[in-house]
Amino acid sequence: MNKVMVYACRLLMIWAFIPFGMNAQTAKWAIAPQYSSITPYGEDMYKVKIGKQVGVVDKDGKIIVGVYADSITNMVEDCSLVLRFVDGKNKLVSILHKDKTTSQISEDWYVGNYTFFSEGKLPVCNKKGRFGYIGPNGRVILDLHTVWHTRFLKVGLLFAKEKIFFL
Repeated sequence: MNKVMVYACRLLMIWAFIPFGMNAQTAKWAIAPQYSSITPYGEDMYKVKIGKQVGVVDKDGKIIVGVYADSITNMVEDCSLVLRFVDGKNKLVSILHKDKTTSQISEDWYVGNYTFFSEGKLPVCNKKGRFGYIGPNGRVILDLHTVWHTRFLKVGLLFAKEKIFFL
């Protein structure tokens, strides 16, 4: 009798831990993973990567910058640069703003060592090596006519060859 009670108790314990009418389930992706990496980038934005190409999506997965860029710089003065590596140079494709908008660049402008805005200005050059400055909206502030430039100084001077521009 004791053996029967022991078996009955064991059987009841096993049934207590097995939910009736349920089978083992497997998880399925609602949207298949498509990025090789995702890293936080600014407020409610993420830098995503597929292979060597990068882009930016928001917290809901909405694409802000498609995954076609070779590099996206860090935010400086609420702007970052979306760059493609073309002919050994960093070509400026667009400017990403903190508010998740972009300013598309249609001209062939390239950035050198200063890949960030300083006082609302970004030094760029064209294919001929002529330098100038653009603003966060992508519009030219100082036309691309100079052959040589220096970083924008706090006092607002730009030295270009033998000319001095006051901005």
